[in-house]
Amino acid sequence: MLDCFRAPLAEGEPVEVHSATANKWIPATVDGFQKSPTLYGYRLILDAEAGEGFAGRRLNRVSAVRVRRRFDEGTLVARYMGPVEGFETGFLDEAAMEDPGPE
Repeated sequence: MLDCFRAPLAEGEPVEVHSATANKWIPATVDGFQKSPTLYGYRLILDAEAGEGFAGRRLNRVSAVRVRRRFDEGTLVARYMGPVEGFETGFLDEAAMEDPGPE
């Protein structure tokens, strides 16, 4: 059950917020210290990539289930490889994530 928990998002952390209207994930940033986001929701600011008319818009009381961490290219990340290998660290490379298609 503990594998279902995540650490609270920090001030200034890059995230994505799910828009039910647009049915897509929109880039945003956590806006300031969050007192109790699981009770009151997160405050977010939409990033420039959100599109014209949306960039800079503040969202209040966004449910934690609609927010996920965003890992931009070049971010140091760790992934769990299993009980024998443990954790492996590396930098996120978007080119390496592209689907090569059928072989």
